[in-house]
Amino acid sequence: AKTQEHWISNRVNVRPDCPDTWSRTGGSTADCGCVSLVSLLFMASSSSSAPDSGSLVAGHYNDRPNVDVHQREESKILRLKNFNNWTKSVLIAHYCKRDYSVLDMGCGKGGDIQKWGLAKIKEYVGADIADVSIKQAQERYRDRPPGYPATFLALDCYSNSLAPLLPPNQTFDLVSMQFCLHYSFETEAKARQMLTNVTSNMVSGGWFIGTIPEANWIVKRLRGVPREGDPALPEAERTEPLKFGNSIYSIRFEQPEPFGKFGCKYWFHLEDAVDCPEYLVHFPTFQSLASEYGLELRLKTGFHEFYKTMACESEFALLLKRMKVYDRGESMSEEEWEAAGECYAVFIGRSFLRTRVSGVLPSYFHSFPNLFSTMTKHTYSQEIAPASPLKPTGNTTKLFQPLTIRGLTFRNRIGVSPMCMYSSNDGHLNDFHFAHLSAFALKGAGFVCVEATAVEPQGRISSQDSGLWKDSQIDPIRRIADFVHSQGSVLGIQLAHAGRKASIRPPWMPFAVASAVEGGWPDDVWGPSDLAYASHAQPHALSIDDIRRVISSFAAAAVRADAAGVDVIELHGAHGYLINEFLSGNSNKRDDLYGGPFENRIRFLLEIVAAVRAVWPETKPLFVRISATDYATADHAQFAEDPEGWDVYQSTELAKRLYAAGVDLVDVSSGGNVPLPRSTYPTKPGYQVPLSEKIKKETGGLTSTVGLITEPKQAEEILVKGQADMVLLAREFLRDSGWTLRAAKELGVDVKWPNQYERAKSTI
Repeated sequence: AKTQEHWISNRVNVRPDCPDTWSRTGGSTADCGCVSLVSLLFMASSSSSAPDSGSLVAGHYNDRPNVDVHQREESKILRLKNFNNWTKSVLIAHYCKRDYSVLDMGCGKGGDIQKWGLAKIKEYVGADIADVSIKQAQERYRDRPPGYPATFLALDCYSNSLAPLLPPNQTFDLVSMQFCLHYSFETEAKARQMLTNVTSNMVSGGWFIGTIPEANWIVKRLRGVPREGDPALPEAERTEPLKFGNSIYSIRFEQPEPFGKFGCKYWFHLEDAVDCPEYLVHFPTFQSLASEYGLELRLKTGFHEFYKTMACESEFALLLKRMKVYDRGESMSEEEWEAAGECYAVFIGRSFLRTRVSGVLPSYFHSFPNLFSTMTKHTYSQEIAPASPLKPTGNTTKLFQPLTIRGLTFRNRIGVSPMCMYSSNDGHLNDFHFAHLSAFALKGAGFVCVEATAVEPQGRISSQDSGLWKDSQIDPIRRIADFVHSQGSVLGIQLAHAGRKASIRPPWMPFAVASAVEGGWPDDVWGPSDLAYASHAQPHALSIDDIRRVISSFAAAAVRADAAGVDVIELHGAHGYLINEFLSGNSNKRDDLYGGPFENRIRFLLEIVAAVRAVWPETKPLFVRISATDYATADHAQFAEDPEGWDVYQSTELAKRLYAAGVDLVDVSSGGNVPLPRSTYPTKPGYQVPLSEKIKKETGGLTSTVGLITEPKQAEEILVKGQADMVLLAREFLRDSGWTLRAAKELGVDVKWPNQYERAKSTI
């Protein structure tokens, strides 16, 4: 085997859990380098080896004159500056939510003040090493008030603690470090002080966003520079072998390889913007240190890839034009693209979520104290999420275009439908569920939904069903959420109550009501009325107090789902389970406020929606699955109250009320509430798609569709025709967990495969 080359010196003194080499060969996640951009906003710190480096950077920015609009328009790198601003704008718009408290470390002259205003934040603290920059930021804030209170601090955040300057109970939902974090890598002590300031006041689940230099690209570019002494070289290159760049930027190293993890200094010059020392950031070391401070670095992607992905979203594509990245048909020059797109990238991190009940880290994190591994212990997290288009364009198939709901982005329109596995123990998910659900995320599904999860013990279909009625059920879900997130997927959970269809055996056994000896509860089955479903157990009719208890149980389960790190809740109102039983006159024979007329039959679901939405974060989507028809009565030509059944016309009216109540997407299925022969169902490929199409077109809301969707071209056609916004597959994923990757191949979309499976890509 070839001897591995390194650019990290083994002599560097670092913590034993950090890697002591940085691979030169490339190709693995651990070798992916760092991320950042060129910017006007930097923050520095002093160094034991170069005690004046902090003052050099502070002096550089303090001495830079204010630039008026005319001077800015004349800049040689105007579009590069605009592109950098666009990147920051997208990051802020994507991760900062209304009423967030924000810490902006390295705020510079306040160039992002209005961006935070557009995000409608609650409060802002900006800190920077350059006192003149802070004064200019204050002036900018006063001249054009952005609508939130702000505090500005002149402070070296790499050598000093922020805590004494903040109110005792100050917390931050998001910390931003744009084009400045690399200064902390002058020494390990400064990097640790930076992370202390980032995390000390961060809420559980808070975001950490920013940009850093792409160290691997810089080192590889440096290695391509011809060596001193080559007679074929121009004299300038013979005398400066550690320098490269183009007409608008240059990078010059003072020392050759091997480089250390900290203190790897180079001089960066950018025309009309920057001329000062910077430091390479060894990204695996950054990840390892961050995990010690309760931060999980979830994403690192170069500016080119970030641009290709985010420019596919219409609002961000329009922003490119408004911010004059493209102006009068012209774009950035190749030299500007190199200075920005190649040199820098973005990173996204999040603090470990703590449960609301215990207030401590879930046990899963104690088992894996360092989630991100190093050279000798590779991480399972993906640098680029599986099934992400490698070259996204406006012509990317609809199936592989992202969908954003309440700021949460699904990287494609492919979802794994919730499927009961009948394999839980007392409602707790286990290793089977981890393997089952993780495989779909690993192979690219944008949305993975946990099976019907009972909000009460007697709300299970079988005794082996998933549950979320007690706190001990949180951590097993959290374990799955962590892995699904590491692959760039969104995790949902379907909250449910089986109603009169509860307490049966798993489907691979002969059908029977599960007796108490088998772990069932045949005498504790409930429904809207005392009307049994086929040969299921005889239900009791829920009282008003019982109804209120069930509604509260849905809300309590939603709180636990949030603590477990779930991104989306879907309420199960389909297939003949409790919510569906209330909706249909075939199963609801009540004569009170919850039965009879249409408005009464939908009341139970709407009250659940209100209770869940009240405790479910505003930043997280809420879905509802419905059976659009019972198939028991002929659908009416127009909407009419029909207490004897349920049809697509009533479903359409219900959907209008759901959207108004805060539901973001209606997941349209059908049947399951009336025991009918299978021949009654029009079971052919895509047989439920017209139901989704009708609801979507008559309400204008988001829908997903399910049911015998098996082929990629079929799924793509559904989306192109506007029949749904997302397709959910169930049995097809059981047959082929890699269906998403196969779909990309068949539709001609070049997508990223999981790092571990990359070598199999060319064989399909």
